[in-house]
Amino acid sequence: MGDLIKRSFDEGRHTYGRKRIQDDLKDWREKVSKRRIGKSMEKLGLWCKTRKLSRPLQTQSTMSKYHLTVMIETRHSFQWWLI
Repeated sequence: MGDLIKRSFDEGRHTYGRKRIQDDLKDWREKVSKRRIGKSMEKLGLWCKTRKLSRPLQTQSTMSKYHLTVMIETRHSFQWWLI
């Protein structure tokens, strides 16, 4: 069974997880639970690649919410001005 899991994992370019491997094994007429596949993958040291989370583009309005810059000028130790 480990050979079939490894074969499916390699054919999927290391992006297949338990669910997709289970679907491949069903096509090959092997009935195996997702839990057993996960345990076998862990023993074989197989970890699927994950997607990189995308972040929305920052516009001027979103940048102004989070990046407030305040310049403080000191002339004397007791006087502060905001510029």
